[in-house]
Amino acid sequence: MARLYVTGVWKNAQGVITHVMTNTPVTSGVLRPNSKLSVQQAVQFISVTGNEMFTAEWNYHSGTWKQGQKIVIVHEHHNYIRTTADNTVNDNLDNLLPMEQLIG
Repeated sequence: MARLYVTGVWKNAQGVITHVMTNTPVTSGVLRPNSKLSVQQAVQFISVTGNEMFTAEWNYHSGTWKQGQKIVIVHEHHNYIRTTADNTVNDNLDNLLPMEQLIG
């Protein structure tokens, strides 16, 4: 069983998420950068029994990461990932750091 946290996303010109920045937990509130995964790779990771993926939100007061929303696979015309809509914008997958603006 493995758990990854997503701290940023890459989007294409149409605003669709194409890749996610994953991080592995080190200790409570501390994450280590892991890798850039395509949405298809994220779907494959989550599909493995026991694997989980969550968003992570930076807590400016404590200087630590906190767990956000669980990322799930949606099966429609094709498989994609999303978070549960719960009226909390800052931990939704679509509202994470725009990596294409930060590191390309």
